[in-house]
Amino acid sequence: MFAYWDEEIRPQIARIRGVSVNDIKIDALGDLRLLRVSIIHNGGILSGANHAKLKKMNGLCKPDATIMFTHDAMHKVFVFIKQAIGEIILHYTGHLPGAPNPSEIVGVAIQSGGGKP
Repeated sequence: MFAYWDEEIRPQIARIRGVSVNDIKIDALGDLRLLRVSIIHNGGILSGANHAKLKKMNGLCKPDATIMFTHDAMHKVFVFIKQAIGEIILHYTGHLPGAPNPSEIVGVAIQSGGGKP
């Protein structure tokens, strides 16, 4: 999911808005990047430094420990991602023709992901 966001969606939004790709940021997807890096490049261990950088998903795992998600934690990850999609729509594309009306995505926006709102 992170690769699709980072390689496809983020550059498209940046191009449409006329800004740098690095200006397009969504906290939950940044957290997903940190988790991905830890899984792929750090043997599944989330360092204390990377744990401190988590903005939405910091309650799902512990610093300097193996990332191991329970069923409930995985559900929360998906809720955070759904909320990120809502944030993308409202913040980055809501003004564009064809963008959904906020009332159409209310089910995504109100789900509880636990942790910090």
